[in-house]
Amino acid sequence: FADGISLGQAAGATTLRAGRYYPVVSLYEMGQSFLSNNVEAPPQVPEALDDFALPLPRTISNQRRTTSLHRPRFDPLHHGYGIAHSNDSHCATTTTNGVWRCSYDSKCITTGSWFWTFEILCHGTSGNIMIGISDGGATCLSGAYPGQAPCKGASLNLANGHRYYSNTNAAMPNVEAAKHANHIGLHLDMTTKVLNVYCDGSLLGTLAGPDVLTSTGGYYPVVSLHDIGASVLAEHQAFPAE
Repeated sequence: FADGISLGQAAGATTLRAGRYYPVVSLYEMGQSFLSNNVEAPPQVPEALDDFALPLPRTISNQRRTTSLHRPRFDPLHHGYGIAHSNDSHCATTTTNGVWRCSYDSKCITTGSWFWTFEILCHGTSGNIMIGISDGGATCLSGAYPGQAPCKGASLNLANGHRYYSNTNAAMPNVEAAKHANHIGLHLDMTTKVLNVYCDGSLLGTLAGPDVLTSTGGYYPVVSLHDIGASVLAEHQAFPAE
């Protein structure tokens, strides 16, 4: 895109193989300068982008969407003891072992339909990583996780492929996909009060519905880490999905 107008497709699925990519600027002459801006996405996104825009699920990426100016960012004032954040607050890592510790996103969601993705940088020794949403109760900071009472939320445990909600748990339809996932997506619809989870771009199932998501104060995306060295990166931006 140039000044908001599409110039066409630069690369597709045959060029962009599976792996990790970084935005890059290359300058040649003295005095050249670039500024990275956080702006709204153009209203029309070419269908060709869907071929390589993973891990954004196709069911959402095909819908008309507007980019939120908020990028998922862990709140430096809302996390449990033993959690370290990167300088830009997009990555959360445990520095101690043996206790669940939560790290909350900085934005509370009260309306709309939202999608986030998280990359698992390190699973830790046991794979005990839980990703979900919580109403923000302080009891969920250390020694707890989203879905454990009294937190009004739900989460997916990557160690066993179970969803945790209302102080109980149950296996997801494909536990092996959850246990080996590198990217976890959350789609929260505050109108229907439904939270769906995606693994590596494919729908895994529903984590919670209106019977579980009863908070009237909104929800925060949350990761809960257990083993020392476990690390999660908040990816992309949040997309209201219409």
